[in-house]
Amino acid sequence: MSEDEDGEAALLQRVDELEAENMELKVVVEAQTAHLQELWRRVTSLEERQGSGALRQFGRKNGRNRELGGVASGVTYPLQDRVVTLVPRVGEDRLLGAAAPKVSRWREVRNRATALNDPVDRVEAKVEMLEIEIDLIRHFHLTLPPNLEPWDADIRSTEVYKRQSVDFSEARKELQRAKKDREKKRN
Repeated sequence: MSEDEDGEAALLQRVDELEAENMELKVVVEAQTAHLQELWRRVTSLEERQGSGALRQFGRKNGRNRELGGVASGVTYPLQDRVVTLVPRVGEDRLLGAAAPKVSRWREVRNRATALNDPVDRVEAKVEMLEIEIDLIRHFHLTLPPNLEPWDADIRSTEVYKRQSVDFSEARKELQRAKKDREKKRN
């Protein structure tokens, strides 16, 4: 092997290491986000039982509108229920309606992608996850983790654009690199 090939192999190895570290950090962030979402749900539930209104006042002061809103299906329910969580919530199927199976599939693919060791399989799962995310955002007007507040139309549009242009482009590059590495390992 030439020096260039050695340098490229070392660089690709380092990129794989950084990607693995990044995946580990994402898992930690997602766990913290899920915990925060659970705390938010519990505080909201407590406030509803006690009727204090303190949380509503906090939301208004901080630009958060927790009043009623709808989704593409026309079903109306609290806006926070338009936010997808990492862990299924009780009664979520009823609230999400037609989006529920896609949300379930998104969670499944997402969990599988973080557990995969083969870079090609991991990137292919990532691409599937991006496709599902675009559908959830564009057609069902849902907000994805780590966000806790529903996205408005402008943010949804930006999120779809980001996934279509930037994320897919990066995934294609990752897939090419992973396939190239796999081929090198076979030879």
